[in-house]
Amino acid sequence: MIRRFLTLAALLWLLAGCSALNRQKPELNVTVNSFSMEPGNGMVPRFRIGLHLVNTSPVDVNIKGVVYKIYLDGRKVLTGAAHDLPEVPAYGEADITVTGTPDIFETLGFFKDMMSKRNGTIDYVVDVSVDAGSFIPMIHTKKEGKLSLNGK
Repeated sequence: MIRRFLTLAALLWLLAGCSALNRQKPELNVTVNSFSMEPGNGMVPRFRIGLHLVNTSPVDVNIKGVVYKIYLDGRKVLTGAAHDLPEVPAYGEADITVTGTPDIFETLGFFKDMMSKRNGTIDYVVDVSVDAGSFIPMIHTKKEGKLSLNGK
């Protein structure tokens, strides 16, 4: 009798543990809502990027860290990371700010390419990965588009 009880208890404990691992993967929509240059000490400026996160799932997202990359015309010109970020509640929103330093050689290459461009647009990609903890895979989002240089 005790053996059956222990077997049943172990089985229930195992099932409870597996159900905790099978949490729904949260979904975040990420938009860039601000972009500014910070005063810096060296030759290379630092940029402050504001990100707006919208949690479209029924699970709170406790953000452990964020890594982002910004590409202009295929060149990775800016990379940054942040930690100690706020929790994004289920079906809620949060604003975070990250900072980054440009890759000087990629940025110079971008400006060199811009001098020979004729169409007046810049392709951009904002690639953001959010770490929401060890049992949740990285939440990855990418925004792509074109910026017009002639005001259209």
